[in-house]
Amino acid sequence: MQNNPSDVTGAKGIITPGLGNIRIDNIRFYNYPANTHSIETCNKCDSPLSFTNTVQEIFISNISYTNISGNKLFMNGAKREIIYDLDGTFTTTAYDGNQRVSAAVVNNYPHLASDPACLPTTNPQQWDTTIACDSSVKVVRVTFNALAPTSTFSAIGLKAQPINSITDVVP
Repeated sequence: MQNNPSDVTGAKGIITPGLGNIRIDNIRFYNYPANTHSIETCNKCDSPLSFTNTVQEIFISNISYTNISGNKLFMNGAKREIIYDLDGTFTTTAYDGNQRVSAAVVNNYPHLASDPACLPTTNPQQWDTTIACDSSVKVVRVTFNALAPTSTFSAIGLKAQPINSITDVVP
């Protein structure tokens, strides 16, 4: 007996935690109809009361999809996750038509979207509004803790940029 697609509306295959890192390996997704998510990131991050300001790193390898019309990826909340596709199976040719051996998948942030090594998906409905950056782009989690004095850092934007050495002057 086959399931009625309406019986699984809203179903999720994997929901990642809101904090910490997770490794997803050797998973097969089959027959996900519309209005479902194969992978949803950041459990409970859509709730302001349990929202987290940290970045979650998700390491994915050996993933396959068969007969998926629902979302392959849905980034919940502020979309701060970094998804490392370790072997190219997550960002298969279905992502944007390119075959790759690895990638870092993130939200479509302007500073990365302008890099030619970071390509958007050709199907934002199925892959959320993400981009996949090849191995020439280093995407890392950066956190600031215990900034002091707090008044100096309150309500101001921070910008990170690469420098050649710790003695470089940053404009």
